[in-house]
Amino acid sequence: MTIRNSASGLLVFFFLSLVLLLSCDNGRTDKQNNLIDKSNTELTVSSTYNNSIESREASLFFWKGFSHKWLRTIVGFSIPHRISTLKSYVDNTKNIEEGGSHYSEFIMGQNTGVDGNFMKPVGHYQFMNISNVHAVHGKIELNWTDTGSGTDYPEAVSVIEREILIPLDKYDNTDKDISTVFLSGISLKTTCDDEKQPCGKTCNSNGMWPYKFSISLIPGIITREGYKFTAQIDIRRAWTPNKGGIPLIEEKPFDERLDFNLKIHYTVMGGDAAGFAVSDKSSFTVNAQLRDNKASSGQKTLHGSPGFDHATSVISSIGFQFSPHSRLKKFNHLGRYIGKMNFSISNDSYNTASGLMNYNYLFHVWSPDTVCQSNIEYSITTRLLQFRQANTIGTEKKTTGSLCCNSKDNAPFFSKWLQCGKKKQGPEQEVDAVSITSD
Repeated sequence: MTIRNSASGLLVFFFLSLVLLLSCDNGRTDKQNNLIDKSNTELTVSSTYNNSIESREASLFFWKGFSHKWLRTIVGFSIPHRISTLKSYVDNTKNIEEGGSHYSEFIMGQNTGVDGNFMKPVGHYQFMNISNVHAVHGKIELNWTDTGSGTDYPEAVSVIEREILIPLDKYDNTDKDISTVFLSGISLKTTCDDEKQPCGKTCNSNGMWPYKFSISLIPGIITREGYKFTAQIDIRRAWTPNKGGIPLIEEKPFDERLDFNLKIHYTVMGGDAAGFAVSDKSSFTVNAQLRDNKASSGQKTLHGSPGFDHATSVISSIGFQFSPHSRLKKFNHLGRYIGKMNFSISNDSYNTASGLMNYNYLFHVWSPDTVCQSNIEYSITTRLLQFRQANTIGTEKKTTGSLCCNSKDNAPFFSKWLQCGKKKQGPEQEVDAVSITSD
C-alpha cells in the first residue's frame, strides 16, 4: 500500500510539474522592465530597533558571503520554496583565542515555509588580526508587520531607513581619523499571524514570495555623540504568476500581513590615517534571468591608496530585484519561489605599490523551470580596507552546515516529505552554528 501511494504521488507530481512548465513557457524572451511604479503604495510599518554592541580587539572574521541551495528533487525536478528564515553571518561577539588560534561561529539558516527539503549551506569568511585599528561588532534589530495592497496584483512593500548611533563609551573617537561600517551578515525570520489577517482570513505560510531584497549599510560620520551610520532595508513580496500554485488545480493565497524580524550584523572599524585607509565604495549591478543555470560571475577592481602593506575587500550592501520577463498580464505578479541564493566575493589579489585590489564576485538567485521565468538584477556594494600593519592575514575559507525541514501539516499530499534525521539529509533544524577557526 505504501509503495502504491508513493508511486501515485510521483505520478501526480510529474503531471503537475508538466502543467507548471507549460503555463510558464510562453516563448517570449524580451527583457524589458515593465515594473509598475509602486512608490506611492501606502504602507503601515511598526518598527523598533535595538543597537546591541560589544567591543572587541581588532582580531575578527570578515563575512564574504554565502551560498544556499535546496537539494531535494522529485522525478528529476528541484523543489524551490518561499523564504521564511534566512540567516548567514559570522558571530564575532563569540570570537575567542585559545593557544594562539581564534575561534568563532558562522550561523546559517533557512526554512521552506510549508513543504520539506534540505540543504548544505556554505559560508565564506576570512580571518585577520590587525594592528592600530579598533573594531566594534553589533546587530541592528528591526521588527515590523507589512501590509498588502492591490487587488489584481497584490504586493507588500517594506522600505525602512534607520540612523544608528554607536556612543562614545563603545567607540571612542580618539585617534580615529577614518571610520567605516560593513556587513557581517544578515538574519531574517518572517511569520504569519492569523489574528492580524483581515476579514477573518487565515495564514497560508510563514514564508514570502520575494521580488526585491536589499540590505545596505552606509558609512557616516564621527560626532561628539559617537559614530553614526545608516541602515537601509527594501524588502518587497508579491503573488506569483500562477498565484502560488498550479493553474486550474491549486491556488495558494497571498497572505495580507507578515511579521518581520530582521537583524543586520555589522562591524564598525576605525583608525588613524597613517595606519588605516578605506576606499570609495564600488557599487554595480548585473542583469540575468532567474532560470539561468550558470551563475553571474566576474572580476572587479577596488582602487585604494598606494603603500599600504595589507588589505581586504568587504561587503556593505547586497540585493536582487525581479522584473517581468513577459508582457503577459500575469507576469505583473512579481513574486517567485526560490531554489538557490548565492552572493559571495573571493580571491582577493592585492598590489601594495599601486593600492589596487582585484576580486571575484559570484551572484546566483535561481529557480528551476517549474517556476515562471523572471528578469533579475543583482546589486552589491564593496569597499577596500587597507592596513599598515597586520599580525595575521588568513586565507579566504568556506565552511558548510546542514539544514533540514520536514513538511508542515498543510503541505500537499503529493509532495509531503518527512526525511530529516537520515544521514544524507541531516538532523531537522532550520539554523546551524558552525565552528570556524583562524588556522
